[in-house]
Amino acid sequence: MRRIPPNLLLVGFMLGGSAFPLASLAQVPCNTAEYNQLSQEMSSLATRNFWTGVERAYVKLEQLDGCELSFQHHQLGAEAARFVGKTSEMVQRLRRGHELEPAAGLDSAITATEDNYGQVYIQGKQQRPPKLVREAMPFSPDQRKSIERATEVLANTGQFDGLLPSGDYVAGGVAFSIQPGSPVEVDARRANADETIGGHRPIRYHGPVAQLGPSFITSPEPSKAVVWGGPNPDQLHEHQPESFTASGISLLAGYELGFTDHVGLAATANYLGILGTHSLHNVRGSLVVSVRPGNFRLTAGPTYGLLGGTGRGLATWFDRGFDSREYPNQQIGYEGFSYGPGAEAALGYGVTRLRTLNGLVEIHGAVQFDNTRAYYTYGVRFGVMPHIDRFKS
Repeated sequence: MRRIPPNLLLVGFMLGGSAFPLASLAQVPCNTAEYNQLSQEMSSLATRNFWTGVERAYVKLEQLDGCELSFQHHQLGAEAARFVGKTSEMVQRLRRGHELEPAAGLDSAITATEDNYGQVYIQGKQQRPPKLVREAMPFSPDQRKSIERATEVLANTGQFDGLLPSGDYVAGGVAFSIQPGSPVEVDARRANADETIGGHRPIRYHGPVAQLGPSFITSPEPSKAVVWGGPNPDQLHEHQPESFTASGISLLAGYELGFTDHVGLAATANYLGILGTHSLHNVRGSLVVSVRPGNFRLTAGPTYGLLGGTGRGLATWFDRGFDSREYPNQQIGYEGFSYGPGAEAALGYGVTRLRTLNGLVEIHGAVQFDNTRAYYTYGVRFGVMPHIDRFKS
């Protein structure tokens, strides 16, 4: 407890017989207009389950000088803190509410929290904040939010002082266990780069990329006739397919290396199989830049592909001296292959975590050129991508 100097006590007694009336004399009156506005805002937001807004309103109410918060304020504030993962603040607000209305039953919520959480102080460096890791994440959403909140605070400040669910953790390479009723102090200031957020490592993350899904290929026929050996109109026309669109299955596999939390490089191989009037097989290799803002994954880069197959239906300009009524172009077959460079791009979103990977839903598109025509592929794929161990802001 902080000691009050004797001379300060003497001044207090001279002014009014005690040091404490000085505070009451200087007390600022409550701004009732703002107090009522924030109170109504809290109630309105709570009815719509907008708990982040309730949390902001409660913090503003706490900062009002001269205003006393009611039981309802503390009750809603505790619920908001629970939603955003502020477990220590939740317990504090429950206790304030319990002091105002002991019969309201808030003590059971306080006891339940104290039986499942423990106090921890993690000290690290703000320049290189320690990474908080728990291998087996709890099933309870409240406990998961509490851990995510601690991860956010560590990332922003390098320190965390609060409650976390009981269990085994690692912070900046220092292993520790949290038990109810046993405060823990963790010194993570000497964490190496591999154990910090944004540490200076050449590879920030890495892992496989695998996707599967329905895809389409579209290829307009060349606008001008294509002949064997050059543009001589007396030469024979190539058996170029007509304009077509066909559907099939796309399979992608590769590996991604991340150089920061947000940028990486992926090498992939993609296969597209088409069966039907046009039976096609497209194999393509790609080297793409991967940008990872939050849960999104954007990729783009050059490709080189080989397309081969058979089908029926030739370009409208195809003519080898046959009677088109007896031998219509749509009934004439073709067989061959094409190869050339191209480009691809994709936009994906991580939907769930699978240990070191994230589930992924992605829309994609690519184009491949040869000397005569372009082939466009596009579709939707489902798969996995490497998980980046960071707090999602």
